[in-house]
Amino acid sequence: MDVELSMTLIAKYIFRIKKIYGADLLSCGYNLKNVSSEFYSDTINITKDNDYLHYMMRYQMIIRSIYPTYNLSIPQISQYSYFSYENKNLLIKTKKTKIAICTKGSMYYRVLDKNYIKELISKINRKYNNVSFLFIGSDKEEADKIEQIKNEFSDMDIINLCAKTTLNELIYLTKNIHLLISVDTGVVHIAAANKTPSIVLYGSSAPEHSLGINHNLIAIYKKQNCSPCNKKQFVDKIKCKNPICLKSISIDEIFINIKKILN
Repeated sequence: MDVELSMTLIAKYIFRIKKIYGADLLSCGYNLKNVSSEFYSDTINITKDNDYLHYMMRYQMIIRSIYPTYNLSIPQISQYSYFSYENKNLLIKTKKTKIAICTKGSMYYRVLDKNYIKELISKINRKYNNVSFLFIGSDKEEADKIEQIKNEFSDMDIINLCAKTTLNELIYLTKNIHLLISVDTGVVHIAAANKTPSIVLYGSSAPEHSLGINHNLIAIYKKQNCSPCNKKQFVDKIKCKNPICLKSISIDEIFINIKKILN
């Protein structure tokens, strides 16, 4: 568990979980009042991370305090990965540089505009003409959008894998690409576990809350007056009609970081 009191109470009284572990954050030097701690059956001292503390690190440290493992900074991932015969053939036929792009997360407000995507891949293609773009994600509507872009840019090598991959296939895919560009979503953490170079665009969530644990990850975040709004959107049902947090991230800023990685 983390310091979120509501989740602790749900685990204890609704799901009747008797053994609840939580983080003793005071040992990190952070002056945080952990309102959940009185409901923990056991607390775990968490030493200060060599970069900084964030939610994902807390979870990983807690898990590693319960289950023995040699690595205290990188998440563990299944050694088993699989790619369908059809998709594997597509990957073999790709060009020299493989860039995977995830344009939409699980929430409706974590999505990149169609014109934004077109401008991004056009700029990359002008600089690196030996690139294959592999679009990934689980959303069927997004798959249709990418198919439209693919038809518009027939001269580019665009492979539309949206709604066509399993989690195990994503493990395989992120092991075999040169760069991932993504909004904040689950594939970021799969790529992080594979140490895949990544550029992640944060909008409704702040990087320190959900950053993939990967020293090859570059987080781009333009904090607004309403940021971060992830909890407001999900819990309070406040609808964002204009995600300026994502829109304010310029293509040029992404491209500067792409050059750092690919060069």
